[in-house]
Amino acid sequence: MKNRTIPFGYEIIDGKAVLKPCEAAVVRQIFEDYANGKSLKTIADGLKDRQVEYLAGQYAWNKNRIGRMLEDRRYVGTADIPPIITEERFQEAVANRTIQNTQRAYNKDEVITAAVVPIVCGRCGESAKRLNVKTSTYYQKHVCTNPGCRHEYLITDKRLNEMILALLLTADIQVPAQSTTSMEIRRMEKEIERQLESPDADTQALRGMILDVAAEKYRLLTAGLEITDKLRTDLAPARLSSCNIRKTVMETVKQITLISSDAIELTLINGQVLRKECDDESDSIRENCPNNPADSFSGTTAGIA
Repeated sequence: MKNRTIPFGYEIIDGKAVLKPCEAAVVRQIFEDYANGKSLKTIADGLKDRQVEYLAGQYAWNKNRIGRMLEDRRYVGTADIPPIITEERFQEAVANRTIQNTQRAYNKDEVITAAVVPIVCGRCGESAKRLNVKTSTYYQKHVCTNPGCRHEYLITDKRLNEMILALLLTADIQVPAQSTTSMEIRRMEKEIERQLESPDADTQALRGMILDVAAEKYRLLTAGLEITDKLRTDLAPARLSSCNIRKTVMETVKQITLISSDAIELTLINGQVLRKECDDESDSIRENCPNNPADSFSGTTAGIA
């Protein structure tokens, strides 16, 4: 099998490596396509479909070959080889390759997305969408879906997990305000009143309805205690240190609110809100909280809905 002795994009003339215009154009297109988000396989398949020769009569393009070309610094130029691409374009490709390798190594089962728990914009309250941005320092970010807001939160998956875990580890779980009424209880009580006013009231049926109301009130009183016990068990530091954060969030968190690129709020299933506190807690300055490391989160209770 015939092999190339110099990189694709060049040819030897009079003993010197010079640009081969048709191949050099392909190299530039490969780097541009990759910068625009095309995968290695898509680029390789496109070259094969267009019958671009790698060697005379050979169209052996594959993602590994494309990957090696994107990492070949000779395309920037050396003392013996003229440049095909700029240093900036090459560094962009290197950065994107690093990002792709990092994403492949990351456990997708630990990624927190809106499919796990609602994630909302702290500015307008609308949902926020997680995006992968290959050409950015932050290779994941969240963007508000509200056309009138569209605020961006530059939070990677890893950083979001760190903030969530820091809040949960220091959370002081409280018993939610107890309620002894509901629409169903009010409906049953009105029916009892109606029956009591009737001269033909069924005493046995009334007794059953009164017992049902009492049972529902008891259920409401104890529901908060059960939720509190569950949260205290699920969020115990010893358990959190070895847990699957995605599964824990699904079971204990009702909503994630994005405050800034380095601050979030968690609403637990009991309505309790956990957040990192600023010196001034007014909503108007929450965006300006100092960017402290994850271990500086206090897990302060902001309120119970």
